[in-house]
Amino acid sequence: MSKIRYFQVREQWRLTDFLFNPMVIMMVLPLLLIMILPKMMNDPDTKEDFKQISNMAKMSEFPEMSEMFTSLFSKGSAKVNAKPKQVKKRQ
Repeated sequence: MSKIRYFQVREQWRLTDFLFNPMVIMMVLPLLLIMILPKMMNDPDTKEDFKQISNMAKMSEFPEMSEMFTSLFSKGSAKVNAKPKQVKKRQ
């Protein structure tokens, strides 16, 4: 006859369980980015890369998303009524 186990074995606490917890990752990752990114910007190669990326973004000249959706969902007219409708107050 075997011994009956009434209780479950308690799970051990591990540092990796704490570090890979989503809440800890959400707090630590932005902190690391805030500390590391300014130091990366001192590198001349990184500065050149960011300048190239910003120049490419300026040259592409994509239309604004808000303008695209406005023209898409408006019924052919791009103008919006300047005068709002007056609402009658009930007494």
